[in-house]
Amino acid sequence: DRFITLVAVDIDRVSCRVRLCSAGHGPILIYRTAERRVDERIADGIPLGVLPDQEFGHADTIDMDQGDMVVLITDGFTEWADPHGEQYGTHRLISALDAARDRSPKLIIEQLVDDVQHHARGTHQADDLTAVVIKRT
Repeated sequence: DRFITLVAVDIDRVSCRVRLCSAGHGPILIYRTAERRVDERIADGIPLGVLPDQEFGHADTIDMDQGDMVVLITDGFTEWADPHGEQYGTHRLISALDAARDRSPKLIIEQLVDDVQHHARGTHQADDLTAVVIKRT
């Protein structure tokens, strides 16, 4: 049997609200620029394909202020280990996100990739690195 995790995102550009529905994908990071903090949403729901006829009705609504971001990543970031076996982890990802907060989404993603590669110091990448940054400008 195969299954897939997924995050569905609905962006309302007029109200500056984002609605998220997770099918087993997480963490979802909400960066709050004014407080320079991250709210971490754990995966809820179950991955697609686990149960037949699974329904997903719950969505989180996030009000976005100027500079706030929703960051969706795959575990290839957090689980990439250095030569000593220490994984990059969410705490390093959050620090890199904070350091890049004033950049464009494209440059933020580039910074996250650079930072995890620097941490890994040449170890084999065992999983994909996928990131989406939604930022209110």
